[in-house]
Amino acid sequence: MMNYWKSNLSNDIHQRKMLCTALKQHKLRKLAKELFESEIGNENLDTQEAGKCFNDQDLLFICDKLDPESWRRLGVRLGLEWTDVKKVAKNNRLVEDRIMELLVTWRDDQSKCQQVPIMVNALRQQKFFGLAQRVCEKHGYSDEAEVAPNQINLPQIQTQGQG
Repeated sequence: MMNYWKSNLSNDIHQRKMLCTALKQHKLRKLAKELFESEIGNENLDTQEAGKCFNDQDLLFICDKLDPESWRRLGVRLGLEWTDVKKVAKNNRLVEDRIMELLVTWRDDQSKCQQVPIMVNALRQQKFFGLAQRVCEKHGYSDEAEVAPNQINLPQIQTQGQG
Protein backbone atom coordinates (compact mmCIF):
# COMPACT_ATOMS: atom_id res chain seq x y z
CA MET A 1 0.00 0.00 0.00
CA MET A 2 2.76 2.44 0.94
CA ASN A 3 4.68 1.69 -2.27
CA TYR A 4 1.54 2.32 -4.34
CA TRP A 5 0.94 5.60 -2.49
CA LYS A 6 4.56 6.68 -2.90
CA SER A 7 4.62 5.87 -6.61
CA ASN A 8 1.59 8.12 -7.17
CA LEU A 9 3.19 11.18 -5.56
CA SER A 10 5.91 12.64 -7.73
CA ASN A 11 7.79 14.91 -5.36
CA ASP A 12 9.78 13.38 -2.47
CA ILE A 13 9.33 16.48 -0.24
CA HIS A 14 5.60 16.45 -0.98
CA GLN A 15 5.47 12.77 0.03
CA ARG A 16 7.11 13.53 3.35
CA LYS A 17 4.80 16.47 4.01
CA MET A 18 1.72 14.38 3.21
CA LEU A 19 2.86 11.53 5.48
CA CYS A 20 3.72 13.95 8.27
CA THR A 21 0.31 15.62 8.00
CA ALA A 22 -1.45 12.24 8.05
CA LEU A 23 0.49 11.19 11.17
CA LYS A 24 -0.44 14.44 12.91
CA GLN A 25 -4.10 14.04 12.01
CA HIS A 26 -4.04 10.62 13.65
CA LYS A 27 -2.60 12.11 16.85
CA LEU A 28 0.92 10.84 16.12
CA ARG A 29 2.54 14.29 16.23
CA LYS A 30 5.56 13.07 18.20
CA LEU A 31 6.28 10.31 15.65
CA ALA A 32 5.97 12.80 12.78
CA LYS A 33 8.39 15.14 14.48
CA GLU A 34 10.91 12.37 15.16
CA LEU A 35 10.73 11.07 11.59
CA PHE A 36 10.87 14.33 9.71
CA GLU A 37 12.44 17.05 11.84
CA SER A 38 16.02 16.22 10.83
CA GLU A 39 15.20 15.76 7.14
CA ILE A 40 12.98 18.76 6.57
CA GLY A 41 14.44 20.98 9.29
CA ASN A 42 12.53 24.12 10.05
CA GLU A 43 10.49 23.94 6.88
CA ASN A 44 6.76 23.98 7.51
CA LEU A 45 5.66 20.34 7.40
CA ASP A 46 2.03 21.05 6.59
CA THR A 47 0.79 22.36 3.28
CA GLN A 48 -0.07 25.93 4.15
CA GLU A 49 -2.15 28.26 2.06
CA ALA A 50 -2.00 31.95 2.91
CA GLY A 51 -4.76 33.07 5.25
CA LYS A 52 -6.07 29.61 6.08
CA CYS A 53 -4.27 28.95 9.35
CA PHE A 54 -4.27 30.52 12.81
CA ASN A 55 -1.44 32.00 14.85
CA ASP A 56 -1.64 32.68 18.59
CA GLN A 57 -2.95 36.22 18.05
CA ASP A 58 -5.82 34.89 15.91
CA LEU A 59 -6.76 32.41 18.62
CA LEU A 60 -6.57 35.10 21.28
CA PHE A 61 -8.94 37.23 19.18
CA ILE A 62 -11.43 34.34 19.08
CA CYS A 63 -10.90 33.59 22.77
CA ASP A 64 -11.71 37.18 23.73
CA LYS A 65 -14.98 37.12 21.77
CA LEU A 66 -16.33 33.76 22.96
CA ASP A 67 -19.07 33.29 25.50
CA PRO A 68 -17.45 31.66 28.58
CA GLU A 69 -20.36 29.22 28.85
CA SER A 70 -20.06 27.71 25.36
CA TRP A 71 -16.36 26.92 24.94
CA ARG A 72 -16.80 23.20 25.70
CA ARG A 73 -19.42 22.76 22.99
CA LEU A 74 -17.22 24.67 20.56
CA GLY A 75 -14.37 22.26 21.31
CA VAL A 76 -16.56 19.29 20.42
CA ARG A 77 -17.79 21.04 17.25
CA LEU A 78 -14.15 21.57 16.30
CA GLY A 79 -13.65 17.81 16.49
CA LEU A 80 -12.02 17.42 19.90
CA GLU A 81 -12.98 14.45 22.06
CA TRP A 82 -15.02 15.23 25.17
CA THR A 83 -12.30 13.67 27.35
CA ASP A 84 -9.80 16.18 25.90
CA VAL A 85 -12.17 19.06 26.62
CA LYS A 86 -12.54 17.87 30.22
CA LYS A 87 -8.73 17.66 30.58
CA VAL A 88 -8.41 21.26 29.45
CA ALA A 89 -11.00 22.31 32.03
CA LYS A 90 -9.25 20.37 34.77
CA ASN A 91 -5.80 21.81 33.92
CA ASN A 92 -6.86 25.50 33.97
CA ARG A 93 -8.57 27.52 36.65
CA LEU A 94 -9.42 30.61 34.58
CA VAL A 95 -12.02 30.34 31.82
CA GLU A 96 -9.89 32.44 29.47
CA ASP A 97 -6.98 30.02 29.93
CA ARG A 98 -9.29 27.07 29.32
CA ILE A 99 -10.55 28.57 26.08
CA MET A 100 -7.08 29.45 24.85
CA GLU A 101 -5.67 26.01 25.67
CA LEU A 102 -8.63 24.39 23.93
CA LEU A 103 -8.05 26.47 20.80
CA VAL A 104 -4.29 25.85 20.78
CA THR A 105 -4.80 22.10 21.33
CA TRP A 106 -7.22 22.03 18.40
CA ARG A 107 -4.96 24.12 16.14
CA ASP A 108 -1.88 22.01 16.83
CA ASP A 109 -3.68 18.85 15.67
CA GLN A 110 -5.05 20.38 12.45
CA SER A 111 -3.81 20.56 8.92
CA LYS A 112 -3.01 24.24 8.45
CA CYS A 113 -4.81 24.44 5.13
CA GLN A 114 -8.20 23.71 6.74
CA GLN A 115 -8.12 25.61 10.04
CA VAL A 116 -10.16 28.63 8.99
CA PRO A 117 -12.98 26.65 7.32
CA ILE A 118 -13.28 24.31 10.31
CA MET A 119 -13.33 27.19 12.81
CA VAL A 120 -15.78 29.32 10.83
CA ASN A 121 -18.20 26.44 10.45
CA ALA A 122 -17.95 25.57 14.16
CA LEU A 123 -18.60 29.22 15.07
CA ARG A 124 -21.64 29.26 12.78
CA GLN A 125 -22.98 26.13 14.46
CA GLN A 126 -22.57 27.85 17.84
CA LYS A 127 -24.54 30.78 16.38
CA PHE A 128 -21.54 33.14 16.61
CA PHE A 129 -22.28 34.51 13.14
CA GLY A 130 -20.64 37.90 13.71
CA LEU A 131 -17.46 36.30 15.00
CA ALA A 132 -17.41 33.85 12.09
CA GLN A 133 -17.68 36.81 9.69
CA ARG A 134 -14.86 38.70 11.44
CA VAL A 135 -12.61 35.62 11.31
CA CYS A 136 -13.31 35.35 7.58
CA GLU A 137 -12.45 39.01 7.05
CA LYS A 138 -9.23 38.73 9.12
CA HIS A 139 -8.08 35.89 6.88
CA GLY A 140 -8.86 37.56 3.58
CA TYR A 141 -12.20 36.01 2.71
CA SER A 142 -14.53 38.58 1.22
CA ASP A 143 -17.57 36.38 1.81
CA GLU A 144 -18.30 33.58 4.27
CA ALA A 145 -19.45 31.47 1.32
CA GLU A 146 -15.78 31.25 0.23
CA VAL A 147 -15.08 29.16 3.33
CA ALA A 148 -16.00 25.65 2.25
CA PRO A 149 -17.79 23.34 4.69
CA ASN A 150 -15.65 20.52 6.03
CA GLN A 151 -16.25 16.91 6.94
CA ILE A 152 -16.28 17.47 10.70
CA ASN A 153 -19.24 19.80 10.83
CA LEU A 154 -20.88 19.63 7.41
CA PRO A 155 -24.28 18.18 8.43
CA GLN A 156 -25.36 21.03 10.73
CA ILE A 157 -24.42 23.94 8.45
CA GLN A 158 -27.20 26.11 7.15
CA THR A 159 -26.64 28.93 4.71
CA GLN A 160 -28.67 32.11 4.68
CA GLY A 161 -32.13 31.54 3.29
CA GLN A 162 -32.25 27.82 4.18
CA GLY A 163 -34.35 28.14 7.25
